[in-house]
Amino acid sequence: MDETKESCGIVAARLKKPLAEYSPGGVVEPIYRMLLALQNRGQLSAGFTTLNPNGSGLFKFPHTGVGLVNEVFQRTNEEKSLELFKKYASTVGIGHNRYATVNVGEDYSTILEEAQPFYRAHGKLWKEFALAFNGNLANYSELRKQLEGERRSYTFKTNTDTEILQHLFAIMIAEEEDKLEKKPDEAPRKRKPNFLHVLKRVYPEFDGAYNIVFLNGNGDLAVIRDPLGFKPLCYGENDELFAAASESVALTKIGIKEINFVDPGQVVMFQDGKFSVERYAKAEKTAECMFERVYFSDVSSVFDEGSIYEMRTSLGAELAKNEPLKKNFKEDKEFIVVPVPQTSKTSAEAYANELELPYKEGAIIKNDYVGRIFIEKKRKKIKDKFRLVKDILHNKKVILVDDSLVRGDTSREIVEYLKNEGGVKEVHMRLTCPPIMAPCFYGIDFPTAKELAAAKYKSLDDVEFYLAQDIGATTLKYQTIEGLVNSLILPKGQLCLACLNKEYPTKCGEENYKKQI
Repeated sequence: MDETKESCGIVAARLKKPLAEYSPGGVVEPIYRMLLALQNRGQLSAGFTTLNPNGSGLFKFPHTGVGLVNEVFQRTNEEKSLELFKKYASTVGIGHNRYATVNVGEDYSTILEEAQPFYRAHGKLWKEFALAFNGNLANYSELRKQLEGERRSYTFKTNTDTEILQHLFAIMIAEEEDKLEKKPDEAPRKRKPNFLHVLKRVYPEFDGAYNIVFLNGNGDLAVIRDPLGFKPLCYGENDELFAAASESVALTKIGIKEINFVDPGQVVMFQDGKFSVERYAKAEKTAECMFERVYFSDVSSVFDEGSIYEMRTSLGAELAKNEPLKKNFKEDKEFIVVPVPQTSKTSAEAYANELELPYKEGAIIKNDYVGRIFIEKKRKKIKDKFRLVKDILHNKKVILVDDSLVRGDTSREIVEYLKNEGGVKEVHMRLTCPPIMAPCFYGIDFPTAKELAAAKYKSLDDVEFYLAQDIGATTLKYQTIEGLVNSLILPKGQLCLACLNKEYPTKCGEENYKKQI
């Protein structure tokens, strides 16, 4: 509701048969369809790259663009889209959706420059590569200083973590190559390092969340999940192809039924044409992002532990257990339950069913085509983002169910909108996530404590009382941490709850928070 954004979506695909046996574009089509299925994870830019089928390595310039997936793939112009598919036709490739944050500027060229995948040129095919990234490095500033220092003297074209990854992979590939003992009858160009060894060298440099898809000029493909498993990552195959993606919904969209999940600290790769699943790092604990389950992931996706739909249904039922107005509902028939579109629908319906209240999904309708920040001169008004069905709302007491309240700006506006335009008597806000009390340094778009509406209050009672006043709600009630953990299936110790309880799972996360308090 407060326009919290995710850190992107990544995909990879590899065909099982020669390119000639597929429609124009080969692997480009499944990459496109997977990115389209992951549009929920990023609307600012998209892109992909593939291996050049003429044997010369990767395409030197990944195809990237600003806007939605259909725009970047030029789907409104069949001729241009077909031309694009044919140009990048290949048997292996990777793709990316990038998210938009409230801090994104209006400079189109800067946004395009930071669109992924990133490409690194080199004369040796195993040292030429492209990569795409989902996550956030908590030690970004430290790593950048090291790379810009006298020892490395790198210059940076962007302010993204992806460029850090790009440089460090290049360094470790070169160093690993230098370690190889040259045999008398072996030409230098044959001294290709094992990617697993490269990954084992590079990952200790990273503190934070990182899912990566990596493709080199030899056609070697790697799908990497960080040792704490912050973000979801899965893979599967059918008769035609192997594919990997941030969410299972992307794989099911291209006909893959058997979904496998990349474990924290694992890499799934094709190296020299051979498939393997390897462990590159120990995963002694996990810190899976609770927001992925509460908010970001598509409701039709599944995780190892269960479906997002089931988790959000449980969140709604748990929220209903602690409803302070429960005793009023049987006598007062003016109460209705209304979700804030789109991701709170499942939870709101479960909440309404639990309390036997009328559920009115269509009372607030969201315009999904409003709010693309890169073309905005100023933030769109709430009336542009939502439409109200006044016949449903007039003279009602609305239980407004949403996933979370982060900054509070949009919450305040929609409550006012319901009162002024919808004619409701009361607005009681109910949130399926506990109060956000601390910033995130792992890829969720609230990196500072000062922007968090709940962070300045010491007790839950104060948060609920004063924030209700601040946003104009009659009452406000949050989910409990216990209710959240019960709903998300994983034990508390395997979830990242840092934004709720200030317990950061990495050293740099702790240090970054201490700098803010």
